[in-house]
Amino acid sequence: MARNRRIERQQQRAQLRKGWKRTQPSPVPGAELWQKGDWVVLLSVELHGSGHDMLHVSISNQHEYVWPTWPQLVDIKERFMGRQREAMQIIPPASEHVNAEHVNVVDNCFHLWARA
Repeated sequence: MARNRRIERQQQRAQLRKGWKRTQPSPVPGAELWQKGDWVVLLSVELHGSGHDMLHVSISNQHEYVWPTWPQLVDIKERFMGRQREAMQIIPPASEHVNAEHVNVVDNCFHLWARA
């Protein structure tokens, strides 16, 4: 029974990600790299400082200075994090900013987080 549910979830995820192609290698060990046209999504699960596993989706476009529209952002969130899962984009105080060179490979990268 559990195996059937797992297969069903895999099929649902495959249907949600229709049109997206999983590419290799991922620049982050254990992460999945997906591409559709000029859009690139990096999907990973990371242990947060609170002790919870967090889904992390990085969204970028191969063209410099191209950002997702709100509908595109929601669509990617639903495809890679699920329709019913709440996700957030965090903008910390300036005193807690991380050097973007260590976080983003490109300048036009958006990050979404959700509890795994």
